[in-house]
Amino acid sequence: MRPLAETSRWFGAALGPLFFLISSLMPLFGGNAKREARCDGRRFTGQFDDCFNDYLPILELMIPIGSVIVSWMFARFAFVLWAPTPDGRNMRWRFASSSPAEDYWPLLHGIAALGALWAFWRASTYFFAAELWPFALFWMVFAIWFGIGLGLAWPRKQMA
Repeated sequence: MRPLAETSRWFGAALGPLFFLISSLMPLFGGNAKREARCDGRRFTGQFDDCFNDYLPILELMIPIGSVIVSWMFARFAFVLWAPTPDGRNMRWRFASSSPAEDYWPLLHGIAALGALWAFWRASTYFFAAELWPFALFWMVFAIWFGIGLGLAWPRKQMA
């Protein structure tokens, strides 16, 4: 299998922070979509019903603000994960470290594996309703992004 070209790897790494920022909006939009799908056609009866509440989503609004603050750290993670070895770099990899990803074994790889598992789990929380497929698809694509990055950064045995 031929390795990805450096430009493709760079754009793949750049997608990481974008996915991270979009994922912080999922509790707002995805949660509302889940509630709409679950409560479609129900009417308020005056009894307790979890489809009808008047809470303000304060915590859900704080998550996107916090993710903007930590997106720089995720960008560093994404570029280290997706970067080729330093001797194979021709482009500017400003967020990547000057060492290869293998130097960060097993921490970097463990975080990527946990990220993939987390994204798959988030995708599984969207039940089968047509209006929820975009949210589940987003999480599946994000999990695949983690998986590809993990495969690119996986330590290769040196052939002697």
